[in-house]
Amino acid sequence: MQILILILSSLISVLSPVNFGVDKVAESTIRGQFKKVEQLKVRVDNTPVHNAIGGKVDKIRIAGRGLFPLEGIRIDTLEFETDPINVNVKALRKEKKTELQAPLGVGMRLVIREEDLISALRSPIVQQEIQKLLRGLGNSNSKQAQAEPSGEADRTGIPQRIQDLRTKLDEYRILNPNVEFLPGGRIRLQVEIEEVKTAQKFKIEAESGITFAEGQRLTLTRPMLKLNGEELPEQFIQAFATNLFNRFKLEQLSSLPGGLGQVKWSQLTARVIRFQVKDKKLELVAFLRLPQGLKI
Repeated sequence: MQILILILSSLISVLSPVNFGVDKVAESTIRGQFKKVEQLKVRVDNTPVHNAIGGKVDKIRIAGRGLFPLEGIRIDTLEFETDPINVNVKALRKEKKTELQAPLGVGMRLVIREEDLISALRSPIVQQEIQKLLRGLGNSNSKQAQAEPSGEADRTGIPQRIQDLRTKLDEYRILNPNVEFLPGGRIRLQVEIEEVKTAQKFKIEAESGITFAEGQRLTLTRPMLKLNGEELPEQFIQAFATNLFNRFKLEQLSSLPGGLGQVKWSQLTARVIRFQVKDKKLELVAFLRLPQGLKI
C-alpha cells in the first residue's frame, strides 16, 4: 500500500509543463523511490502526447523486477497499471501537490519469493517495525476491552490474552525467523524468542492459510499457533491477527510523507483480487481506487 501510493505520487509529480520526455522522467523518478532496482520499465500511454502537459494521461504501466524499497528487502515482481489520470497541473507546479480531478483506479500485482521474505524478516529494520506494531497493540486492545460488554470480555478473555502476549513480546528479542510456503497455499512461520534480561529462549510456531473475505477482511484458514509448545485456541489467534492487521494498515498510511500521511482508509476503496501461495512464491493482486479531490 505504501509503495503503491508513493509510486503514484511520483508519477503525478512528473506531469509538469517542463517534462516532455514523460516516460524517461517517470522511470527515473520511480527508481529514486528504491534503494536498488534490477529491472524497471515504465510506459505512459497518451493520445495526443501534449495532454500529459495538461495533467491528463490515459494510462501508466510499470513492470519491475528485483526492487529493493529498503536495504535487504527485495520485491521479486511489481506490476502497476492506472486508469486515466486527470490532475490540476497549475496547482502541482505551484504547491508540489495537487487534487485529483476525477476518481483514480490503480491495479497492482506483487510477487515475493520465500527466500526474499526470510531475508526481509531477518533484517533489523523489519524486526524493529514488527516490535513497534506489537507495542501498538496494547492501546488498541485496551480500548477494545473497554468497549465490550463485561460478560463478553470475561467469557472469552481474548483482549486480556492479546495484551499479555504483547507485554511478553515487548520483553523479548526476536531471533532466527523462518518462513515456509507450504503446499495447499499455507504459510508456516517459526521464530525463536530470547528474554532480554535472562537470555532464556523459547519458540513460537505458527501456520495458516490466508484469504481476504470480500477482498478486504483478512481471514486465517485453520490457523495454528504454539507458544513455547503450548497450542493457543483458534479464537485467540483470529483476534490477535485482526488487531495486528488493522494496526499495520494504520502504520502504513501514517508513515507516508507530507499530506499523504493524512489519507484515511475510509477515503479509499481497496480490494485484494487474488492472494496465492504457490511454488515458493506469494502473489498478491489488488485494486485501489482513490476519490476525486484527494490531494497527492
